[in-house]
Amino acid sequence: MALLATTPAAMAGKDAPAVVAPGAEVAALAKRQAAIQGIVVFESKAGLRGVAVDIIVTATNDGGETRFEREVGDQMTTSLKEAVRAVQVEHPDWDGQGLRVSFENKYTDKDGGSAGTAYAVCLRSMLEGFDIDPAFAMTGDITVDRRVRKIGGVVAKIDGATRDGARLIGIPSENAAALDDLVILESPRALVDAQLFVLDTLDDAVALARGDRAQSLATAIDLFADLQKQLDGKRGSQGFKDPGVEDQLVAILELAPHHASAQGMLKQIRREAPRRLSVGASFDQILQTAGPAFESIGELKFGVRPTGDQVSAIASGEKALIKLGRLLDKDMRMFYEASKRYVAAGAKMVRSKKPGMKYVQRLRQAGEKLSAEYTKIGRDSEILDALVRGGG
Repeated sequence: MALLATTPAAMAGKDAPAVVAPGAEVAALAKRQAAIQGIVVFESKAGLRGVAVDIIVTATNDGGETRFEREVGDQMTTSLKEAVRAVQVEHPDWDGQGLRVSFENKYTDKDGGSAGTAYAVCLRSMLEGFDIDPAFAMTGDITVDRRVRKIGGVVAKIDGATRDGARLIGIPSENAAALDDLVILESPRALVDAQLFVLDTLDDAVALARGDRAQSLATAIDLFADLQKQLDGKRGSQGFKDPGVEDQLVAILELAPHHASAQGMLKQIRREAPRRLSVGASFDQILQTAGPAFESIGELKFGVRPTGDQVSAIASGEKALIKLGRLLDKDMRMFYEASKRYVAAGAKMVRSKKPGMKYVQRLRQAGEKLSAEYTKIGRDSEILDALVRGGG
C-alpha cells in the first residue's frame, strides 16, 4: 500500500503540487540538479556506524550514460542502473542519459546497493520538478519493478541519521523488524527522536521525500511533530501513556499508515512490542560484541605474553557478551553460548600468570565448538531465511 496516491485525481484540489505526472512525455528535465540524504554505514572499533551523506545528481551538457562522477564498486554501479530503469518505466520518453551522481564525501571509496532508491528519487525530482525535503534521509535498494528492497545495517543507519539531524527517515518495509531491534538496543525514545517511515515502493519514497507533500501525509507529520514536543525531555517511554497520546497515534496512522514511529509507540503502549531481538539482529550483535575479542584471541601465541590491548579486548568482550544474552532470539542461543565459552576460555588464558597446555587445549576445543555452531547456522534453512528477511 502506497503512502498516498500520485494520480492526477488524487492530487486534485488547491493543495495539489504542480508536477509532471509519471508516464507523461518529458521533453526536457524540469530541474538540472537534485540532492538527497542517503544513509550509509562503515566499520569502526565500536561496530557498525551510520552516517547521512548528501547524494547529488547533476545534469551535464555532454550526454552519455547516467553514471557516477568517480569510480565506485560494482554493486553501487548496478544499483544506479536499476534505479534508472525503474524511473524509465514511469518516464519512458527519458533516454536515461546525461546525469552524473556525486557524493558529499567524494574522496572515499564506496560500494553497496543501499542508496538505489535515493538515486531514483533524485531522478524523479529532476524529471517531475518537485523539491526534496533536506530534513529527509533514506536507505533502501531498488529493483526495476520500483520496489524498495531490504538492506543491512538498518539499526546503525537510523541511529546515525538521527544523530546527523534527519527529521524524517525512510527504510524498506522488509526491514521493519529493525525498528523493534532499535528500541531494544537503544530505547523507546528512538521512536520519538525522528519520524520513521517504512517504504514499499518508489512512489512511497517520493511521497515522503518531496517538500510539497499531499495534505494527509503533511498533516500526519505535523501531528507527530506536536507529539514530539509534548514528549520532549521525558526519558524512554515515559510519557507514552499520557492522556490522549494513544488517540493521537491512531489519528496519525489513519492519515499515514506507514508511519513506523507511530506504529512502534502504539505497540509499546499496548504491550505488543517484542522483548528480544530478531534473529538477524541477534546474530549481528553477537558478532559485533565478540568481534574484537575473537580477533585478539586469534592473535595469541603460546609462550608469548599478551599485550594490554589484547587483554582489554578479551575482558571487555566477555563482559559484553554476558550482558547481551537476555536480549537474544532463541534460535541464536547455541551460537551465543559457544561464542561466550570461546571468549571465556581466552580470558582465562590471558589472566593466567603461567598458562599451560591445558589452557590451549580448552581454547582449541571451545573454538572447534564455535566453528561447528557457525556452520550449523549456514545449514539451517529456517535460520538462513530469517537472517535474509529479518531486521538488520
